[in-house]
Amino acid sequence: MAYGNSEPEYSGTFSMKRAMPQLDPVKMIQTPKKSALSFNTSQLIGKWSLEFSTSTSFSVFVLELKSDLTWTSVSGVASTSSSRTDEQPRLAGKWNIFDENIDLTSGIPGAGSKLFIWLRRFGSTKAKSVSKGVSITHDQLYMGKIFPAPSSLQDEPSKKNNAISLTPVVKDVQGSVAVGWSTEPVFIGRFTLKRWYGQESA
Repeated sequence: MAYGNSEPEYSGTFSMKRAMPQLDPVKMIQTPKKSALSFNTSQLIGKWSLEFSTSTSFSVFVLELKSDLTWTSVSGVASTSSSRTDEQPRLAGKWNIFDENIDLTSGIPGAGSKLFIWLRRFGSTKAKSVSKGVSITHDQLYMGKIFPAPSSLQDEPSKKNNAISLTPVVKDVQGSVAVGWSTEPVFIGRFTLKRWYGQESA
């Protein structure tokens, strides 16, 4: 880094990195790196318990990941709407699996070692992928790494293209939550997603 147009003085060095490279719209012309463990969307369809925590708060709700790559909350969401007491509040949005780059517009089931859950605040409440009856101010993006159950890996993994391909069972997903990811991303907390085996509550 320098200053002075006529007699420049060098005062130091700097480096610049993308805050969220997985959302980079520029596609690099190279072979993407594939994780040794790869999951597909069919392995995550169903009901999950999502634990969200910040430095000052902790909350849990149950959601259902659906085969059309949308999701809705099942329980654990309190209503903040006084105008429609007969309507159940819900959190909702879209989800998918990815490996390197996130594409929020794709409706094609992905494969990889990471999961994103897009909590949608804005849009028509008639759409099943938009939240309603709850107090949230921003869309939120949950991005996490999928962890396998240690005992689920095959004893004899299959070989494909000279690479070992394992077929794991999902144990949980752990990652970060961001808002404003398209402009100035801010990470607001952490989350853990675990398979839900309990009963829903109203």
